Amino acid sequence: MVCGRPIYFRRSFSVSEQTEAILQFTSLGYNEVFLDGEKIGENFLAPGWTDYNTRVYYDTYSLSLSEGEHVLSAIVADGWYAGNMGAYGPGQFDDIVAFAARMTFSDGSSFDTDDIWRVANGGYLYADLFYGEAFDAGQEPEGWKKPGFDDRNWEAAQIAHGYANGTQFMPRKCPPIREKLTLSPVKCTVDSNGNYIYDLGQNMTGVVRVRFEAKKEQPLVLRYAEVLDGTDLYTENLREAAQTDTFIPASDGMTEYCPRFTFHGFRFVESNIKLHDIEGIVLYSDIEKTGNIETSSPLVNRIYQNQLWGQRCNFLDVPTDCPQRNERLGWAGDAQVFARTAMYNMQSDLFYEKYMTDVRDAALPDGSLAEIAPRVYVTRGRTMFNRPSPGWGEVIFIIPYHHWKIYGKTDILRDNYGHMKQFFSYLEGKADGFLQPDFGNGDWLNADCVTPKNVFATAYFAYDAMLLSEIADALGEKEDAAYYKTAYAAIRTAFLAAYTGEDGRIFGDTQCAYAMALLAGLYTDKSCTAAHLARTVEERGNHLSTGFFGTAYLLPMLCENGYTELAYTILLQETYPSWGYCIKMGATTMWERWNGYTDTDGFFDPSMNSFNHYSFGSVGQWMYEYMGGIRPLTPGFTRFAVVPHMDPRVPKVSVSYRSVQGEIRVEYDTGAGVLHLTVPPKTVAEVTLDGKTVLKTEGEHTLTFHAL
Repeated sequence: MVCGRPIYFRRSFSVSEQTEAILQFTSLGYNEVFLDGEKIGENFLAPGWTDYNTRVYYDTYSLSLSEGEHVLSAIVADGWYAGNMGAYGPGQFDDIVAFAARMTFSDGSSFDTDDIWRVANGGYLYADLFYGEAFDAGQEPEGWKKPGFDDRNWEAAQIAHGYANGTQFMPRKCPPIREKLTLSPVKCTVDSNGNYIYDLGQNMTGVVRVRFEAKKEQPLVLRYAEVLDGTDLYTENLREAAQTDTFIPASDGMTEYCPRFTFHGFRFVESNIKLHDIEGIVLYSDIEKTGNIETSSPLVNRIYQNQLWGQRCNFLDVPTDCPQRNERLGWAGDAQVFARTAMYNMQSDLFYEKYMTDVRDAALPDGSLAEIAPRVYVTRGRTMFNRPSPGWGEVIFIIPYHHWKIYGKTDILRDNYGHMKQFFSYLEGKADGFLQPDFGNGDWLNADCVTPKNVFATAYFAYDAMLLSEIADALGEKEDAAYYKTAYAAIRTAFLAAYTGEDGRIFGDTQCAYAMALLAGLYTDKSCTAAHLARTVEERGNHLSTGFFGTAYLLPMLCENGYTELAYTILLQETYPSWGYCIKMGATTMWERWNGYTDTDGFFDPSMNSFNHYSFGSVGQWMYEYMGGIRPLTPGFTRFAVVPHMDPRVPKVSVSYRSVQGEIRVEYDTGAGVLHLTVPPKTVAEVTLDGKTVLKTEGEHTLTFHAL
């Protein structure tokens, strides 16, 4: 359902002499704000996505104003606030957008948004997350953003008394969405209808900037898709998301167009007019890359790049599940399972601090958590996905825990500690004899190997208690730490009694179950549990069978327990199911499911088949921490381990991570038996090679080991 037209806001004002001013502004809906026709700042889709009934962030800019008349103007589109959300239609928070601004001059005088402002519609016919935008240049008021424009026919703005009543307006917490990269097409083809198909070579999230020879009132229509079906765009998996932009020229001649109030997930762009030029504008939150991995294996390099692109494509103010279909929600399970990888890839501390605020805002009165944050409102006041499925609710423990370990700050632990305790109490209330019931989503989108949900849920319950005991201890909450340690012991005992046989087999006998048991210490004989994990891999022809959660723990637990060669065999597989098979089928990002497309069955059911979903990109953590060997021993990397798990099939590896202490770099060549290490200032590295550990301090080091 296409939503309302973007609203144009305008206010003229004059200053008697050159002066400085501070401008603060926000909106309910997306905004772009201009001073005398020039856009203020570089943000895209501002002010971002929150639970607007709880909080809205605002931006602040310093301006220099010359003597004379000026115009402050803005365009506000529906966005997350009033536009389509998920599969639940528009108006999840309200139907009408709003804009608020305050200009404060250096002499202390100021003005706010009031009924002096004028409002109208312009060239934007609609702008929507899922449908795209339509712009008619012939309806754009010429010069409306600049002094001298006659706005007497515009309406006076209406003051919305009590609008967003109770909402907190706060300075921006998360880095804004910005244009981060540009991509050029690698080829152009023609589809079965004679339209032009531009291949950007990489699945991406954002918009395009095009130049074309326009004909007056002849629409340019741009459609977007992740993959092709033969020569044509494959759009069935978009569900109700049209992903279409339309531009209607006002005159003939060379024209440039770039959508401003939508975004798309795509690799391929269809145009009904041959374009003179096109470039993909990659949009994501303005966070910088901190990690890098390069190896002698093209396959491993592509796996690394695919998970990195998954992060780029889904970090738009919140960690979304996918950027293309009519969903694009902040699923908590996806977010937590990928978080540690994301923190190595990019400087994600502020990003996750903001997201955990969203998670807390989505908490429910009984202490449980919604599965998505920010929440989606089907009818105002009613939330969707309230059931805290195991693996999704764990976001409250796992993201703050990883944030603390990677960035070294306990603030995020304290901020979320109350909700951690409440959620754990909620889980205790659901437990029967310390076992969680058979409910929830389980190891989501596994490869035809279902882990019993009671096993899955109870394993996470134990892991929750384990983490919470450590977190409580770090915060000086000694009584709580002892309580959660005792709770963990009780859950572990119950798990072993209920689900583990005398031969060490866990009920369900799945890779996920064994990997999670090893992660959470749910075994009496660790080597026996690890052997069962290896067996379940070997029985599948050395292929994984795990879903979103089991995949994150599979390779690490194999390496931790002496099965490094098997871990690499899984990593390097190119037959189904594997990362390599997806790449062979054309993947340039992580897929939602292992069988999104197969050479035997074609496309999976389009009702849920994203080709850009970062969850299986959790393998990135293994790449940094096991292939590269870099792991924090103390929060914030003041002391860290370098324990690379090597395999001669990937002989040359270079892994770097710019920690809060400085850059850590590990480079090795298994054939030469040489490792080069960079240790940042005021840190200590514990390096383990050939079973021996040595300490290395600041500087460059070269170490030798037995060649493989």
